[in-house]
Amino acid sequence: IQRFGRKFKVVLGVDHSAEMLSQAKMNLQAAEIHHTTLINQDIFTFLDSAVSQFDLVTSIGCLHHLPPITISTLLKKVHKCLKKDGQLLLADPIVVDLCSQPKAIVEWNSASVMVGRQFSVEVEEADEAPLDHGDLCASLLGAGFVITHESRGWELFPHRLPAPAEDKRAIEELHERYSN
Repeated sequence: IQRFGRKFKVVLGVDHSAEMLSQAKMNLQAAEIHHTTLINQDIFTFLDSAVSQFDLVTSIGCLHHLPPITISTLLKKVHKCLKKDGQLLLADPIVVDLCSQPKAIVEWNSASVMVGRQFSVEVEEADEAPLDHGDLCASLLGAGFVITHESRGWELFPHRLPAPAEDKRAIEELHERYSN
């Protein structure tokens, strides 16, 4: 919401987590974005009851928390809620061959706060597992979307929390150099 809140007259945020909405509310207040409504509801329930047609729907770090079988269903529901020229913006982790990771990214992250933390590929649920790119594209096309733009970047983490300015600058530079 913070990224695009100023560009729209009506802004809604939906999350099943009251804690996430509380954090969003604080972030919006700090950014002085006041024309928002935050809704504590499951996204499927919200979309089933949505009567509005939206210009933009953003989904940031949401899809990879869903069981893979439900992603197509969610995308179809989102498509139905968009205006004719409405757009969907997604940002989720995608499965990559870690051997293709640039050495500078590996070196940066090897000293980050995330060292020793990683998802287990042996979990039974999808939570935190990256998405398969081909499956995601097939789900988008099957839901009626046209993929007009795609970009990728490496996941980078600060070396300390809260992230100092020099970490933020280094991460920004690595993104500029190695993302497309």
